[in-house]
Amino acid sequence: MPNRDSLRQALQHTISALRTAKGLSQQELALRSGLTRHYISLLERQKREPKLGTLLQLADGLGVSFAEFSLEFEKLNEHYHKYRPTIAQKAAESKPVVWNAPPKKTHHQAQTEKAEGTP
Repeated sequence: MPNRDSLRQALQHTISALRTAKGLSQQELALRSGLTRHYISLLERQKREPKLGTLLQLADGLGVSFAEFSLEFEKLNEHYHKYRPTIAQKAAESKPVVWNAPPKKTHHQAQTEKAEGTP
């Protein structure tokens, strides 16, 4: 099952890919879809999750049917789900980092070594 981040990423790329394929700027898409350029930017940067009505407005502004928009989204979502390893997979594949720090000296040990002239 795809995670929320991969869905956001697929949505971001769907909007951006369709917009650039149509030769539209964010401002032009905003005007065509009845949204603001700022909101389009937030969507493309994965900062907002649009409602269904907003997705319908975007599809209309992009000049594609909702079915075409959904198909493009599904292709990208499948790509991100397939090629993006889950956190559990990353953890299983990674090797633990071992750091062998020297034990800390107590204040008394440091003072004794200083008095004796040993490092």
